[in-house]
Amino acid sequence: MIDYVDYRMKEWIRWARRGCGAGLGYGKQTIEADLIEMGGVLISGKGAKPPIEAHPRAEQIERGVRGLEPELRKVAVTRYLHHGSKRAKARKLQCSVATYYRQVDRLHFHIQEFLDGERDSAC
Repeated sequence: MIDYVDYRMKEWIRWARRGCGAGLGYGKQTIEADLIEMGGVLISGKGAKPPIEAHPRAEQIERGVRGLEPELRKVAVTRYLHHGSKRAKARKLQCSVATYYRQVDRLHFHIQEFLDGERDSAC
């Protein structure tokens, strides 16, 4: 696990739980809604979420997550949005715990590459 990426992903999911990009130029649905459309698990909520403030660091991770292949997006949402043990998360992804850890490592690697690429293009 890449600790810095893990920290940034946790920062992103806290932001996403508050409304994920409402009015920030992204799609009208969250990664969670995308997952539901892909056959994931529905997480019920009540009422409309109020607009949220811009959060450039979380928005950067959102762009990175949206750019991932669907399998890794599911890993991101399962790892950071769903509660439960590693074993429960592995079951949700229909894989072994060892495979779950490898997928999380792959996720972190891809997000780190995305962040490095964004930093390099900003220079």
